[in-house]
Amino acid sequence: MQHTKNYEGQFLDRSTSFWQPRTTRQLSHEDARQMVGNVSGFFRVLSEWATRDAGQLEDGSGVARDR
Repeated sequence: MQHTKNYEGQFLDRSTSFWQPRTTRQLSHEDARQMVGNVSGFFRVLSEWATRDAGQLEDGSGVARDR
């Protein structure tokens, strides 16, 4: 379990390092955790939209269908 915590800490350090130059406020690990969640949520929505669009193209109906 210690390995997981160490990896998570390193990941949050890298995330903070990436985002810190883009703000004047000092970022915490919690800020980094939230940013990672927001970015991954954004890409999840894009993926859902792409899947939905692909379904519309496959059947030609123009209506999204559940998979």
